[in-house]
Amino acid sequence: MRTLAKLALTLLAIVLPLKCRAASEEEKQFAWSVVERNAAPMSKIGDSLFYFAELGMQEYESTKLMKEVLDAAGFSVELGAAGMPTNLWAHWGSGHPAVAIVTEIDALPEGSQTPMELSPLGERSARSAG
Repeated sequence: MRTLAKLALTLLAIVLPLKCRAASEEEKQFAWSVVERNAAPMSKIGDSLFYFAELGMQEYESTKLMKEVLDAAGFSVELGAAGMPTNLWAHWGSGHPAVAIVTEIDALPEGSQTPMELSPLGERSARSAG
């Protein structure tokens, strides 16, 4: 059994580096260009989620915004899975690999952007964790 385990580890040591490689400069440049091209919309999303500051299971405006953005980008969007009306699933394309992006967009009660400061509930000072 030990020989089999050693053989398996040796094969992994040979095959794994062939599958896992650093991105080429061309791939890195492409990734940065996508980020730069979408910087303004991504900032708007972040700012909007911060402004909405919706508590857990009450993220109706945040979910609506994310659905609109993902629909416009060509994603297929499903709402309300698992019996949660603010649950959002989106996918794009087909086949494998499948990529999931998981976010947490609810606000934290009594949260603030100022270190060591808490704000009373009810004020729009609770801010998004996303």
